[in-house]
Amino acid sequence: MSAYYASALPLVFNHIPKSAGTSLADALRVALAEQGDLGEGSDLCWYDRWCFGSFRDFESFSPAARAQSIDTPDELPAGLRFVAGHMAVSTTRLRYPLGQNITFFREPKARLMSHWLFWRAYEDADVAGWGGWADYVRQARGSLGDFLTTPCLVPVLDNFSLRALLWPHPVIPENGPIDPANDEALLDAAFSVLESLAHVDLIENPHLVSRLETWLRRPVVVERRNETLPVPDERRGRLDEHLSDQAMDALNLWSRLDLRLWSHVAGKVMPDVESQSLADSTFAATLERHARLLAGS
Repeated sequence: MSAYYASALPLVFNHIPKSAGTSLADALRVALAEQGDLGEGSDLCWYDRWCFGSFRDFESFSPAARAQSIDTPDELPAGLRFVAGHMAVSTTRLRYPLGQNITFFREPKARLMSHWLFWRAYEDADVAGWGGWADYVRQARGSLGDFLTTPCLVPVLDNFSLRALLWPHPVIPENGPIDPANDEALLDAAFSVLESLAHVDLIENPHLVSRLETWLRRPVVVERRNETLPVPDERRGRLDEHLSDQAMDALNLWSRLDLRLWSHVAGKVMPDVESQSLADSTFAATLERHARLLAGS
């Protein structure tokens, strides 16, 4: 990790979905613009293949959605001073080899719950431009347990933060879960990538903004963006009815490596906090909030 942002180099935000990234991307863009550091400009909301698992029907996308989804790094615009999107570290490093990569992690079980509820709130009109991918999103209309165990969704749920750091990787399947036999080797590789990033934090860190301001050496104002929409009436209900053994087992399995990454970062940025206690309290607070959202209250 680097001590400070270097304004002469591109700033690259690898945005892990449902980790407050839209708010942070907007805040970063404004902070850089106010100091004249955007240069030729910035671009947001790109998606690479890491985001889609084994899905390949990109020709079904609308022209606007297709333009946001890249097959190869060279489709990204050259010369940008700030770029943010749902892209793996490898994608952006190939296109911006001098870029300062930053990312933010969220407690992984809370992130998975938010992913489910966020997609559950989508109406058909909201995903009309995403072609066949819309069928994936609609899986969130069922139970949490079914959503987490739908085979085509597993590659975009299973330890997704670790995948962001290592994709593509020969032992990380694009069409299935990570074999636990490879856990330790993958974690070692992920920790190495983490150390190479310019700035990393947890969204649960109450000092996230002040740390980011120190690193950027300028003020940052973060506003709430891209929050979960109200759940339609026909998809409301009691959250406790979704917390089956199937759902909880899947939450634990799909977050096992991401939790160790999150805890590793917690030890660096919040050394005085017991990470497991923070993870437990964060997940409990997420369940409480999501119960209200799912109930429509």
